[in-house]
Amino acid sequence: MAIDCTGAIQWFPEVLSPMLRRSFAALCVLAALHAQQPGRGAAPPPARTPTIEERATGMTKLDGFFPVYWEERTGNLYLEIPRLDRKSVV
Repeated sequence: MAIDCTGAIQWFPEVLSPMLRRSFAALCVLAALHAQQPGRGAAPPPARTPTIEERATGMTKLDGFFPVYWEERTGNLYLEIPRLDRKSVV
């Protein structure tokens, strides 16, 4: 480790040539630009959200204060909240 005239620390200055430093800097810039490209690895958004009737097809509906749908195949229970603008005790 050495300190140059500006006071910055240089790690292994005798090993790193100017060409190697520039190559490393260019590699870092290219990697940063490549990582910022949109759409890489992201799943496309669904075309539309299914309605409750479409999603609950084949499930058992249990009526109550809030309708509940039971999917026996997976063991999932879905709660339907009919009105989001009204306060409730849930």
